[in-house]
Amino acid sequence: IDLIEEQIEANDPLQAGLAELVGSAVLQQPWIIFVEDPNMESYPQINFVVQLGELEKKAEEKMQEYLKDPETEITDITVAGHKFKSSVDEEGMTVEFGIYENHLLVASGSGQLEEMVNRFKAAEPKWVAEVTAELPVERRVGLMLVDVKLLVESNSEPVEEGSLQAAMKLEEVEKIVGVMGFDGDESVSRVSLHTPKELTGLLKMFDVEPLRKEDHKGVPEGAHLYNS
Repeated sequence: IDLIEEQIEANDPLQAGLAELVGSAVLQQPWIIFVEDPNMESYPQINFVVQLGELEKKAEEKMQEYLKDPETEITDITVAGHKFKSSVDEEGMTVEFGIYENHLLVASGSGQLEEMVNRFKAAEPKWVAEVTAELPVERRVGLMLVDVKLLVESNSEPVEEGSLQAAMKLEEVEKIVGVMGFDGDESVSRVSLHTPKELTGLLKMFDVEPLRKEDHKGVPEGAHLYNS
């Protein structure tokens, strides 16, 4: 959130305010962040959905503060019969936002908000069911998907020899999925790396053998800080 705020603060104080609003809400409420346009050379089209719960009134008040900025041009738009706001920054990026069914929606790009609203009536994406079946957790509190193949293909910049990206061999990966949550009282984090090839480069760390009892020899009983 800090990175996003830094990127947009110089261009549009309204968008910086929205980033601040999203950043404060995600610390307390369920949220989703997703990117539909993988073109990283242009303005990052990052979209947010935050379930507000009891924060809805506070979010509305905050939003009204941002709308008072005299330098910000705001347009009223209607999507699926509901009122939303739209703004275009100096770079020509359209940001559409508003509250819908107790959710704060912030969409980058014209028309993105309508697609987000339509998804409220749609079935859960198939990949969500596939990931939760592959990586079961008793109480899931986090879900992740990174389409690595698409991101690599959309990056037109040549990979420099000797760089971290070259060492990672990301072109050998299709996607990375993960879940976080709890099994009973235990915190659980499970990540699955999908690749059609044998891992090479730094990615070989995913194939290392697990730690053994012998690997902890020499550690003092009264150690105050330990990592392995």
